[in-house]
Amino acid sequence: MNTINIIDSTVLFLGICLVLLLAGILFVKFMASIYVPFIEERDFIRMEIVRSKGDARIHWQHELRRLYIAQIPLIGVFLAERSRKKSIERRKKLSS
Repeated sequence: MNTINIIDSTVLFLGICLVLLLAGILFVKFMASIYVPFIEERDFIRMEIVRSKGDARIHWQHELRRLYIAQIPLIGVFLAERSRKKSIERRKKLSS
């Protein structure tokens, strides 16, 4: 009777360890697919801000703001799209 309880608790412990290991692997894969591209794009935009002047600098500052907004879960995509449309309208007004 005690042997069965020990085996059951061991199987339960190993099952929990396996689930946690798989969850950890999936979390790392998910973060690598989202976080690394975000950092690369952020660094590129920051470099462009330093390199540019005038209206181009303002454009890159808007791009950086849009990138940060897009990282907000759920509503970030909506806000980034709205910001992009306003930016296009602003550029049309400046060019005409």
